[in-house]
Amino acid sequence: MNPDVPRPPGTLVIFGGWFFSRVVAETAELLGWTIAGFVDPDPPGWVTPLRHVPDESFAIVAIGNNPQRAFVHGKVLERGRRVVSIIHPTASVSQSAVLEKGCYLAEYVTVRSAAVVGSGTILNSGSVVSHDCQIGPFVTFGPNAATSGHVSIGARTTLGVGACVRPHAKIGCDCEVGAGAAVACDIRDGSTVVGVPARAIPKRSAKQDKQSDWSANPIW
Repeated sequence: MNPDVPRPPGTLVIFGGWFFSRVVAETAELLGWTIAGFVDPDPPGWVTPLRHVPDESFAIVAIGNNPQRAFVHGKVLERGRRVVSIIHPTASVSQSAVLEKGCYLAEYVTVRSAAVVGSGTILNSGSVVSHDCQIGPFVTFGPNAATSGHVSIGARTTLGVGACVRPHAKIGCDCEVGAGAAVACDIRDGSTVVGVPARAIPKRSAKQDKQSDWSANPIW
């Protein structure tokens, strides 16, 4: 159950102004939220960032980079903001599942019975968290990524598009699971795995979308 999620309409401030924030904003508006604006220290040209965050507003962090999302989420909570999850109306969440604060669930996501999804996790369209899974905070599931039952995934890990995980597998923190990979065994912290079955490869520098520098952001 998720009693901390208020019923819209309400006023929502989105922390993050780049590409993913537009996705979250569109879903929030579909649900009836009024978007007060975006907070970003280095926004793109199409965004005019807020100079002040209304005290009565709710907040969500919409940043695709997992560690950066975790940093900003923590700062927002320190400021005392009311952080909420945004869940697309086509998503299916079991009554016995738990979503912690600040998650985003896109179209046709499924979260099954007794699953726990950690704070700030992003579940992109068509992804599946099966029964009795433990998903850590600030994880990202790419579109159509899926776990079987009783899977454990550590904080800040990413499952690529269409990746899948066998029952009872344990994936550590700060891992990267490549697109289409099939995880058939436990994965250590900090690993990058690809292929079928998924095997570890050396870490490589991946091309990143534009990321703002939040270290000196004046508005929380």
